[in-house]
Amino acid sequence: MPMRVKLYLDVFFLINTGMNLVVFLTQSLLMQKTIRLWRLILASVLGAVMACLLVLFHVHRNLLLLVLSYFFVSVFLVRLAFGKMTTARTVMHLLLYYACAFILAGLLLQVQKSFHYPLTGASMLGLMLFVLFLLRYFMPKLKKEKRTGVISLPAADI
Repeated sequence: MPMRVKLYLDVFFLINTGMNLVVFLTQSLLMQKTIRLWRLILASVLGAVMACLLVLFHVHRNLLLLVLSYFFVSVFLVRLAFGKMTTARTVMHLLLYYACAFILAGLLLQVQKSFHYPLTGASMLGLMLFVLFLLRYFMPKLKKEKRTGVISLPAADI
């Protein structure tokens, strides 16, 4: 007898929207690119809608269809989030999008395994927002290092 899993689409949609938004924000911070927040939010929401549709239509049963679907949806979302660009730029954005997604997912799994912490939707988004805060805090300092060659990070009092 196959195992049945309950999936609440509203929770899946909200978590997926939040995670997509965090990945897009991380990508834009790493690229130091000026962005329009509404484009990132729209791309995140549409990505979550597409993920829900892929789950509803059982696309996961056919591996080739699943991979192709995710690839074309990713290309569409990256183009939507960051606007018109050349093919080379689209490939660069797409690679960075996947790199950010894999690194952030790996970070979440490492936190779960290290601390035996259950990953709920709220804890995942909280951790991702913390990572965004760290990136936002350290990126200007790294940018300053490129200009002057010296970086000054706040020292902890011991």
